[in-house]
Amino acid sequence: MFIQIIQGKCRDADRLHQLSDEWRETLGPTAGGWLGGTYGVTDDNEFVGVVRFESKEAAARNSARPEQGAWWQKMQECFEGEVTFHDCDNASSSSRAAPTTRASCR
Repeated sequence: MFIQIIQGKCRDADRLHQLSDEWRETLGPTAGGWLGGTYGVTDDNEFVGVVRFESKEAAARNSARPEQGAWWQKMQECFEGEVTFHDCDNASSSSRAAPTTRASCR
């Protein structure tokens, strides 16, 4: 399993949640190899997200889709400054939680 950890200072948490829900409902079902994700925004507006794919290759195919690029352009507007991505292509999961979970981090 491949995971990508995404971090950045959030300027518009409501819009970020809206776009994340939009991705899950419209782009997620057509993203080959997508397994789910978990994300949240801390009290000091730091966004942390973990997205899971079957493989690094599946994640790369998703990133190359034009609709993914268009969605990310909108998502970037929710952040102040640079967004950091950390890739891990040998991940495992030990949870039976729902495939996509929104969290409030404290």
